[in-house]
Amino acid sequence: DLHHWIIIGLQRSYEIIPAGGAHLSELLLSDIVHRASGMFVIALQMTAPILAASFLVTLVFSLLGRAVPQMNVFSESFPVRTIAGLAVFGFTCNMLAQHIVNHLNRIPDDFIRVARMFVM
Repeated sequence: DLHHWIIIGLQRSYEIIPAGGAHLSELLLSDIVHRASGMFVIALQMTAPILAASFLVTLVFSLLGRAVPQMNVFSESFPVRTIAGLAVFGFTCNMLAQHIVNHLNRIPDDFIRVARMFVM
């Protein structure tokens, strides 16, 4: 029901600031930059377990390549890396869902906060 939250947030923002009454401010610009940088932090937090699994598989296969030089480590590592990444993704899906829900629940309040910055 995310569309309901967005509609409620938009409706509440029009209560604070009427149409045509917005003014850009330095506070609003800094908030936009802060939110944009926050998106990258959230993306890194969500992909960190999969990146760590991929790094560990690469490390293991690099050691295996040194131990068994006849083995074609490059082509053998792709399916193992894929399976390991999917397994870690499956184990962390519940945590990812909670993380996403926490951010989506803040949408109406974020609309109000941004609308107040337009008035300042």
